[in-house]
Amino acid sequence: RVSSVLSEVHYGLGLYPEAAQFAEQASALQLANNPGRPELAASAQELLGNARVYLGELEPASTAFEQALAIRTETLGPEHPQTLNTMANLGDTLKRLGRVDEGEALCSAAFEKHQQVEDVVIRSWIMACHAGNLDNQADYTGAESLLREVADAQAAELGEDDLATLQTQLFLGNAFRRSGAVEDAIEQYRAVYAGRRGVLGESHYETCVVANNL
Repeated sequence: RVSSVLSEVHYGLGLYPEAAQFAEQASALQLANNPGRPELAASAQELLGNARVYLGELEPASTAFEQALAIRTETLGPEHPQTLNTMANLGDTLKRLGRVDEGEALCSAAFEKHQQVEDVVIRSWIMACHAGNLDNQADYTGAESLLREVADAQAAELGEDDLATLQTQLFLGNAFRRSGAVEDAIEQYRAVYAGRRGVLGESHYETCVVANNL
């Protein structure tokens, strides 16, 4: 359990190499010491996958998500919110790897069930991944509309400065940029930068990502 906590702490601080290291340790330990509780290993694999994505290590990330998805599908069922969350994570990663058809299929499958997900963070992420499908298909209007819906819901339930809300606003800025609405993109990036700087600090990795976009 210590390795899992350390991984979560380092992930929150933007220290992704350390987060990945502790997540790998946690997954191995959970499988060895808690064979009757595979969901603990699935959680560690999910965190490992997220850390690998931030490190740009997409192949290892996809492997971690695949392992987490297999465990959660078997233990929780294919329609459980955590399973759908992992499905969206894997789909998003596969799209980044250029395996677009596979990735879009997973994101679409998760989106079909998103209305039954009560957790606003998971539901919003699934919707954002589907918006990525629309963006890939050059349906910028559809992507922007869906992302606005997600951002508005998050702001109402979580607050405008919540990290999940800011992440969706970043996606919306990216959609504006790809559609050629540069001024809208800049305005969105500035809002996200101010929010992340206030919550995470100026030197945090995620704050720097937005600064680079600007």
